[in-house]
Amino acid sequence: MAFDVIVTGNVFGDIIADELAQISGTPALFGSAELAPDGRGIYTTNQLHNPNEALAQSNGACPAGILHATAMLLEHSLGRPDLGIRARQALRRASVDKLCTEELPRKDGRQLSTAEFGDYIVELLRQK
Repeated sequence: MAFDVIVTGNVFGDIIADELAQISGTPALFGSAELAPDGRGIYTTNQLHNPNEALAQSNGACPAGILHATAMLLEHSLGRPDLGIRARQALRRASVDKLCTEELPRKDGRQLSTAEFGDYIVELLRQK
């Protein structure tokens, strides 16, 4: 079974997010949102504080989580699901192309810096 979105209360959501971070090996792979009934929201990576703070300084952090959070922002608060879908498609393409960062290495992947990964996503978004 696969899920794009799981809606829970705050505590249970935190538990699920923590478990997914353990399974995936990184807290920065998933986006997270806290939504108000009127559509306003707070969008972040799954966990705001990465246990390996040195990654941010080394340009090795994986930006996928904040990009997923941005897709949710576009879909839920800004009324632009078309742009959210495009952002998710770009992230999927990066995965298919086996791109990775120091934080989320792949044995068969091409490692990029955080900035290079972001530039790749921007280039994909400009193509359409």
